[in-house]
Amino acid sequence: MALRRALHRRGLRFVVDRPVPGGNRRRRVDILLRGARVAVFVDGCFWHSCPDHSHLPKTNTSWWRLKFRGIARRDRDTDTQLATAGWPAVRVWEHEDPVEAAQGIEQLVRDQRPRSSCAGLVCARTGVSQRYVNRHACDQVIHGNGRMAAMKPARQVHDLVSEGGVAH
Repeated sequence: MALRRALHRRGLRFVVDRPVPGGNRRRRVDILLRGARVAVFVDGCFWHSCPDHSHLPKTNTSWWRLKFRGIARRDRDTDTQLATAGWPAVRVWEHEDPVEAAQGIEQLVRDQRPRSSCAGLVCARTGVSQRYVNRHACDQVIHGNGRMAAMKPARQVHDLVSEGGVAH
């Protein structure tokens, strides 16, 4: 919960406890930043064999050893499935500082965003944010950094919306 609060404070929006995208639907991601395509797991020190805090129970040690190896193998496999689907996996130990972890995740999200992203566009004609623009035949938009960019003709509105672009 502390990590989620720290991420939310930084303006990152996410969903929680979702199936792994592009992988085994029975496996779950703790925090999924869908826009940035980043999967965050908060791993417990006992179950995921933290190098600092893990300990092997004194009874039935051979069973527990196999159990922990299986969990570690599953974690690596999940990370591989996510990477194949284009989603970097971030693993945070439960004992880590949530503010520092959120800072690292925020940096990864910034690095994940494409440089030519059209997030934060405004209409060149009206100066209105893309979110509030009416459907008109605008042929140019202004990126958040102030540079002009050509936009697709209005007849391709459906393609823009389906690609996650500007909804003119």
